[in-house]
Amino acid sequence: MTLRPSFAGLAILALLAALVAGCVGTLTPVDDDDTGGGGDDDTGGGSVARQMFDDDVAPLLQATCASCHAGTGGVVAPKFLGTTGITGYYANVVGQTALVGAFNPAAATLLTKGAHSSARAWTTTESDTITMWLLAEADERP
Repeated sequence: MTLRPSFAGLAILALLAALVAGCVGTLTPVDDDDTGGGGDDDTGGGSVARQMFDDDVAPLLQATCASCHAGTGGVVAPKFLGTTGITGYYANVVGQTALVGAFNPAAATLLTKGAHSSARAWTTTESDTITMWLLAEADERP
């Protein structure tokens, strides 16, 4: 009698072999459809940084920045939040090099601009949240 491994069993063995060998790639968030998700399924793309943005940073931007910097109704440039609402912020925000400072918190105007016009400065907790997200993005990018 000959034992034949199942396809699923082979796939699991291949995955384990790749992990043991250290063959893991870099996570790069992808948001081609501007719907707030990674790829076509809008699940967040599996990126830790992207999940941090969706859960923690986007709500801050919605509450603090959208009234002036959204593409719909926003009156102040840059309109870095786009036109698709909170679910579309990610692609717009990461696409603004000066805003995210190449994911270096010290260079990100999102953090360094501070209070301006009618906007208030970030609280320490909010600033820390954005900083942690920027560092996670930097860590995940090639």
